[in-house]
Amino acid sequence: IGGIAMLTWLEQFLVRYPELALFLVIAAGYWIGSFKIGAFTNPDARLRRLAIDQTKRGIDQMLELGGSLMTLWMGQDGFDYSFQADYARLWDQTLEAISEVADHVPTSEVSIEYKPNEPRSFALMPDIGTTLLAIREMGRKNVGVTIDFAHVLYADEMPAYAVALAARSSKLFGVHLKVTVGQDIPHSHRATPPHARVAAQQLAPGLLLVLGHPLPEFFRVFALPGRERHDL
Repeated sequence: IGGIAMLTWLEQFLVRYPELALFLVIAAGYWIGSFKIGAFTNPDARLRRLAIDQTKRGIDQMLELGGSLMTLWMGQDGFDYSFQADYARLWDQTLEAISEVADHVPTSEVSIEYKPNEPRSFALMPDIGTTLLAIREMGRKNVGVTIDFAHVLYADEMPAYAVALAARSSKLFGVHLKVTVGQDIPHSHRATPPHARVAAQQLAPGLLLVLGHPLPEFFRVFALPGRERHDL
């Protein structure tokens, strides 16, 4: 039902704002069935290959639709408890898989969207530092990071600082703006003083203006003058 409601809202949004071009490719199946214990890091080499090939096909379909950026949220690539995994092997498998995906069409962009956990207890790409380290090790100019505002709060990071770190090496490929409640916002960001409590005013479907919140500073980073861009 939630998926149907989202598609209905999306259709209404595009009718209301026809000047916006939106290309969405969903690689369904990463979080269910065969990939429930890992996609790029699945213990079964055949399933790892399937995940890589499926992602590459997703890039082909995206290009046919006129898109240019593939965002990877690797929710199932992680671990749940101590002594469960060979961490070095999982790291190597992840970087090898993303590198192969990026090399599939070097003119397209591949962006990593990080999140601390969920559905796995510990994600392999949990924060901005780990993600930028992985990007540096891969050494692909077409691999970058997508900053999801709610995921950044969930990681207990300051959103504007995360953006600034990504921008230092021209690796900020995407931004997802959403404000959620509950699990995706840690207590350190919920506990605003009474005079600066979060107040939201709906501007358009799905777009919120948040007061007394890190979001305004998040936008301010994009307006800072004199920034030089440096490729790795």
